[in-house]
Amino acid sequence: MPASDVVLTALWEAVDHPIPSTATAIPTSQLPGYSELPVQSEQPEQSSSVITTYYVSYLPGTQGTFEPQTTTNLRTGDATPAAPEATGVEGWTFSGWSSIPATTVLGNAVYIAQWTDDSVPVVTSPVVALQGGTTPVTDEIDSPHVLEAPNSTIEMTSAVKEEGIPAFEVFGVTVPVVTPSGFFAWSLANLILAVLGVLVLALLGLRTILSVRNDKKKEEAEEKERHTKVDILLFLVSLVAAIAAIVLFFLAQDMTLPIVLFDRWTIAFATLFVISFVSSLMALEKEEDKDGKEDEVDEALSYFMQVYR
Repeated sequence: MPASDVVLTALWEAVDHPIPSTATAIPTSQLPGYSELPVQSEQPEQSSSVITTYYVSYLPGTQGTFEPQTTTNLRTGDATPAAPEATGVEGWTFSGWSSIPATTVLGNAVYIAQWTDDSVPVVTSPVVALQGGTTPVTDEIDSPHVLEAPNSTIEMTSAVKEEGIPAFEVFGVTVPVVTPSGFFAWSLANLILAVLGVLVLALLGLRTILSVRNDKKKEEAEEKERHTKVDILLFLVSLVAAIAAIVLFFLAQDMTLPIVLFDRWTIAFATLFVISFVSSLMALEKEEDKDGKEDEVDEALSYFMQVYR
């Protein structure tokens, strides 16, 4: 049988496949190219309130020989750690810390020991001496000048309330009538009296100058000299009283301290003001007497002129 080409034809038959009523989900892990991610561990919940701690240090400074002391892990309101015993090199005296240690912890604090050279002459501040204090003040610029007695306005206001001392407000500042025990202060009344004394002196000086000029024109030589001497004497008395009040104010009144109305020096200032005021009154009375005498002389001359006519 001779060779020939053979053609094969594919035959297809339709087959019905039922569609399922529900679809089955394929797990993600069976998808091609899938790799399981690592599971992230849960983070611990952070606290909403953070506790802040502070430290307090005491340092020996330039001349101290004690070891620095630092206390850590302190919280606000804790009692401030006690300061160490301040020991220094020979010839130097401990004079306090760079700032007064707070009673309780308010934040980080560093206190540095301060030292005074024993070879430097020590003088006492005039204000401190007159106020009854004994705190030494040296000539060094960086030497601390702090009164040991409490003198802050806030502390004194509390003391005024505790002792029941009357007080009033002046431009928003509480002014006690007197100084509480244990405090230093300057007096508003003393300042007023000193200023009034200076004003009285100025008025008396002006009146004296005018009186002397009038005397030169109106009076005889002997009478003129007598009036001039009296005027000058009264002016000098008032001048001495005014100068004494000013000097006493600068010596006894420290205006960096809290203010009160009266203190133990008010009597002295009142006395000096009374002296100036009385001197002025005497000068005015003398002037009125002199004017009265002149009026009497004028009346007498007028009477005689009328009789003569």
